[in-house]
Amino acid sequence: MSKNTYSLSIYIIVSSLLCTTCFSKLHVHITSHLPTSSPPLTLHCKSADDDLGTHTLYWNQFFTWSFRMNYWNTTVFYCDYWWGEKHAAFHAFDALIWQLIDTKNPNNGDFYYHVEADGFYLYCYHRDAGKSWWTLIHKWVN
Repeated sequence: MSKNTYSLSIYIIVSSLLCTTCFSKLHVHITSHLPTSSPPLTLHCKSADDDLGTHTLYWNQFFTWSFRMNYWNTTVFYCDYWWGEKHAAFHAFDALIWQLIDTKNPNNGDFYYHVEADGFYLYCYHRDAGKSWWTLIHKWVN
């Protein structure tokens, strides 16, 4: 085997090991748990490559999308949210969220959000402790 062929083989093997998430589908689920008598939740999510459009959710309705992480593990989905006079904007998915949830969640590819009157909750599960909880990750801005 020539030196160039050997180097190319090593590069391909290392690259495929580093990019195991490129082949797995990830799923983000956003569910409205806002009061039934209040205005609906409106959201607009996008990445650098995909605009997922504007969606309106009433109580217990959800919006879900699926994607694959890019080769460099730098995929980001940014969402704007409106509820009456309130607004919020933050990353619904990025590498930090993926690392936090992926290492502790038995459903590795699923990220669950509940939108409540006080803010946005992300589902967490710690496999070793056998515990799950919802963590407030972002509050509404008036």
